[in-house]
Amino acid sequence: MDYKTISHHINILMENGLITQAKPGYGAVYFLSDEMEADYSHFEEQFPLAEKSKNKVKGGVGA
Repeated sequence: MDYKTISHHINILMENGLITQAKPGYGAVYFLSDEMEADYSHFEEQFPLAEKSKNKVKGGVGA
């Protein structure tokens, strides 16, 4: 995967408050934000819903 693609997605996660950067610069380390950790159970609840949605798409037109 291209570096620019990864950087783009990391920036989106940071802009939306899902992750924080421990130290800026090359080789930066990222962690879940405090808010994300506090609400992680809500995030996990979405996995079954995403799986159902994915299965609908697989079985849909053009699958």
